[in-house]
Formats: sequence, structure tokens, C-alpha cells
Amino acid sequence: MSLPVWRFARRAMGTRFEIALVEPDGLRAESLAEAALDEVERIEAQLSVYRYTSEICGLNHLAHAGPVQLEPSLFNLLDCCRMISVATDGAFDPCVGPMIRAWGFVEGRGALPDPERLCQAAESSGFRHVVLDGASRTIRFDHSGCEVNLGAVGKGHAVDRAMVVLEDDGAGDYLIHGGTSTVGARGSDPGNSAGAGWRVSLRAPTAEDPDPGCVILSDSCLSVSAPHGRSFEVGGRRYGHVIDPRTGQPQTSGRLAAVVHPSAMLTDALSTALLVLGIEGTAMLEREFPGCEWLYLDSDGTLNRSAGWPSTSVRGPETETSSGERA
Repeated sequence: MSLPVWRFARRAMGTRFEIALVEPDGLRAESLAEAALDEVERIEAQLSVYRYTSEICGLNHLAHAGPVQLEPSLFNLLDCCRMISVATDGAFDPCVGPMIRAWGFVEGRGALPDPERLCQAAESSGFRHVVLDGASRTIRFDHSGCEVNLGAVGKGHAVDRAMVVLEDDGAGDYLIHGGTSTVGARGSDPGNSAGAGWRVSLRAPTAEDPDPGCVILSDSCLSVSAPHGRSFEVGGRRYGHVIDPRTGQPQTSGRLAAVVHPSAMLTDALSTALLVLGIEGTAMLEREFPGCEWLYLDSDGTLNRSAGWPSTSVRGPETETSSGERA
């Protein structure tokens, strides 16, 4: 007889976080989930650019004037972002806030930017303006308009931290997702007829696109990025919210990118980078990030997968990802 699966959810980071836990005791399952979701809320309070009391807002306000000391985990997160930005040749960059704002995607669904404003935003954007000092654990900006926005990795980082809490508290098999676009899993769903792991369904961006199918996650994480989550149309052309940091323009090469890796923060960042880079970016993923598996839907509707992509043809009760949602 299989163990029950308990489900718990909470609103955080502008979306719904949900945990499914395989536990014999419902009260213990609730305690485990509450601790993990409390950690998600702690990460939100630290990283949100919409809370003036957050550490991110504090450093964005002060780092142009001089070094700002950071809490160790936040410094490490920013250092990881720096590494990923370098490895992806700038396709991932958490310092493009001015450009995203110029395109109207911070407070709304977007609008064509004023060219002069976009040019100014491009000058103040980019991790090139960030100076991290590991010895003093500080950050400073060398341009007054620079700012950090970790929306592209925030949910992934929160999922990673929640998984650490679950592991430390002795949780067994479980699945956690943030807004369904970033998912982490340990062990197996007892109701999975396909075998070990948790079955997760990927949703095609449109009815005309090929079905990306399902993946089986076990001791791994998945993130999905797509431009249609927030977009607008002008003159028959659609502009999505995923900005190419190198050009300041919305990316147009692909419709969907997904990455599987043990780290949810890394899958969050790399799914965005892959969407920006296009199919050519898959060589970078395999070279720079061993162990990553990827799926990529091109703008012409061609669906590509890495050789080790953990797909399955078996469908049934599952978590369905909705791509493109970002905190």
C-alpha cells in the first residue's frame, strides 16, 4: 500500500508555491511544508525589488556611493550570477533592470520604449558595472544607474533553499514548484505508473506548437522560460519580456527553453540564457555546465532535446509547467 501524498501551498514572489510530500503522518507533513514555505518567504523578503526593506533594495540604493556589505548567502548568490553571466557571454545578466523598465515590463505588460531612454538604460545596465569583493563580502556599482534584479533566479534560489530545509528536516520524497515554471523533486511519486521520479508536464506555448511532452524528475530540478508569459503586440509584431542583455531588445529566436539540473537556481538562469542564445547556446550549456539537460523550441516550431533529456510518453496526474512567469 502506497503512502499518501500531502499538498500544501502559499502565495509568495507574486505566484503560488506548492509542495507535495510523501509522508505517513499528515501533521509531520504539514510541519515540514510550513518550514520550507517560511524559507521561501524569507528569500522573498531579502530579494524582492518591490519591498523597500529588502536587502536588494538596500544595495541598489547605496552601492553606487560605495561598497555595501552583504549577508553571506546573498553574496554567494550574486557571485554565482556573475559566474553564469560570464559563462553565457552575457546572455544571462541580473543587472538589466533599467532596460526591462524602459520596455515597460516592470509594472505592466510592456510598451515600445523611447529610443533615448532605452539608450540611457543600456548604458547603465549590465553586470560589468558590478564590483564584488570576496574578501570583504561587499558589492559596489561603478555606474549610478546600475541595479540588481534577481527575478530571473529568485524562484529557483527559493526552491533550492526550501529543498535544503526539507532535507535538513528529514523529508523523504517530495516535489516543490514556484509558479510551476521552476520545479524541484526528490525521490518518487508513489502514484507514478511510469516508474521512479515525479512526472511533470510541459505546456506548449500555442496550440500550433509541438507537444513538449512530460519529463521525469528525481533528485533534480527543472525550469522553463518563454517570452509569451508577458508580451505585447504592435504592428503585427509581438514583443516578449525576455530581454537580450547584449542588445537591449526582446529576444526573438525561440518560443520555449527548458533546462534540467540538480540546482533550481542554475536551471532558472540557464533556461533564460538558452532562450536568448537560441539553439547555438546548447553547445555552451554542454561545455560549461556538465550534467545539464535541455529542451528548446525554435521560432519556426522545431523541437530539439539533449540526448539525456528525461522525457516520458506516459501521461497522467502531474504537475504542469507554465512557462515565462517570473517574480
